Amino acid sequence: FLGMRFGGSPMDRSSFVPQLLHSGRLTFSRTESMEVSAVGETAIANGVLRTTGDEGSITRTSFLHIYVRRAGKWALVREISNQLK
Repeated sequence: FLGMRFGGSPMDRSSFVPQLLHSGRLTFSRTESMEVSAVGETAIANGVLRTTGDEGSITRTSFLHIYVRRAGKWALVREISNQLK
């Protein structure tokens, strides 16, 4: 797995998982929009995620995820996201 933080710096699996665990409490998330296209063993999903924090703040994030089918299962291999204003 390889991803990119909001500021553009890269992250890998070893830094991504702890970030999720210590990023604060989220009370609700939903996908506002998403498109998925697949060609062979590769799929691309892009869309917007809307998240509400425990204090009521709302964050909208655009994302692009690239998946590859490995041993019959889809695995996320690349992720890019950006906080929307």
